[in-house]
Amino acid sequence: MIFKEYLTTFEKMALFSCNSLLSLFLQYITLRFTKNMISKYQSDFKINIDLFYKVGVASLLVISFLTCYIIIEMFFYEHYATFLTMIFIGTAYGVSSFFILFLSILFLLWYRINNSMVILLFFVSMIFISSALVITMVTTILKINERPTEIYPFVGGSMDISVGNMHIWSKSIKFFL
Repeated sequence: MIFKEYLTTFEKMALFSCNSLLSLFLQYITLRFTKNMISKYQSDFKINIDLFYKVGVASLLVISFLTCYIIIEMFFYEHYATFLTMIFIGTAYGVSSFFILFLSILFLLWYRINNSMVILLFFVSMIFISSALVITMVTTILKINERPTEIYPFVGGSMDISVGNMHIWSKSIKFFL
């Protein structure tokens, strides 16, 4: 852990940039590896993996573009727009929710063939997870929307970004899901 007093704002932005770009690169490597492994054993699967790979890569490209644009804004303009983070969060959570919903549909189809209660419980849990993702996405976007349209370096503490009682309702709904 690094104390924030030891690093300048420029060094923090450089660490953020390196961490973000490395993370995006590793996500792409993971996508390629997963696609290659599934393609290797494609005869065992009846699902066409190319659609999922294309959706995953497209969302990763959108997220990569937004990350690079935020990094450029931070370095050259010393601020970044909050709508970029809202698009980033909407893309990431939206695609994850899509994949989990598709997985829940597969569990439902499997349940219709097998009639096992365990598979039905997997289906229900995937629906709950997807619902929690959507609720988290909406709550986070609403919280970010309450912030200023441009974020400047802020040293010395944190801001209260809660939207009234929205965080209490969000936590309550996610607890019951």
